[in-house]
Amino acid sequence: NNVEARFISNAEEIRTCLVRQLSESVLWEDCIRIIASSGVNTFIETGPGKVLSGLIKRTEPSAKILNVENIESLNKVVSEI
Repeated sequence: NNVEARFISNAEEIRTCLVRQLSESVLWEDCIRIIASSGVNTFIETGPGKVLSGLIKRTEPSAKILNVENIESLNKVVSEI
């Protein structure tokens, strides 16, 4: 969860944290570090622009970042993963 920078799997806790994310600060950099330290090295940003990709790259420079903005970029990402 972005509020406490830890993994959660309980449905009720997920709902609670999603609500909290609307009114509390999120720990974006800590979350990216935790995700990377768990073995994830590829991130996929969906939607127009690359703002989150830049934030991820700044936090975790070794991360592979893929972007999906349209059907062409989706096909490219699918072929890469």
